Amino acid sequence: MRKVIAIYQIFSGVVGALMAVGSIIDLFQGFNLKAFSFLAVMLSISIFLVYCGLRLFLFQSSQIFKLNFLSQAIQIVSFSVGGFHFMFFFGLPVYCSLESSEGVELKFGAGLSKFAISTGADPDFFSISINLVAVVLALWFWEKWKQEEV
Repeated sequence: MRKVIAIYQIFSGVVGALMAVGSIIDLFQGFNLKAFSFLAVMLSISIFLVYCGLRLFLFQSSQIFKLNFLSQAIQIVSFSVGGFHFMFFFGLPVYCSLESSEGVELKFGAGLSKFAISTGADPDFFSISINLVAVVLALWFWEKWKQEEV
């Protein structure tokens, strides 16, 4: 199971890196420091996910489970509130969202990697999303991490 999850982590990071590289290529049409910074963060996170996946594939220790737990934990929640939006789901996220602007909607979705940080959105819009795949993986890594420490 560990190696299958490691391959998933590597896949997630590679997909994120390809998305970042594709966006960087588009960026050269009109350089924007804010967009470049955003893409640098996305590429850094992608490299971190590949690193975590490779370490998990090759080795087994509490430190590796701790790193992979952190890589999943930061992907659990995305939100929009007060005009600020944050979304970081890499890999194949399956998520549940609660959104509110004029009414309240419960949504379920799935897809490929998604990464967004923005400001200036509708300040009255509120949403919170939970990446169910990241929850399951984070719990698995947490359990393995605690077992290895004993």
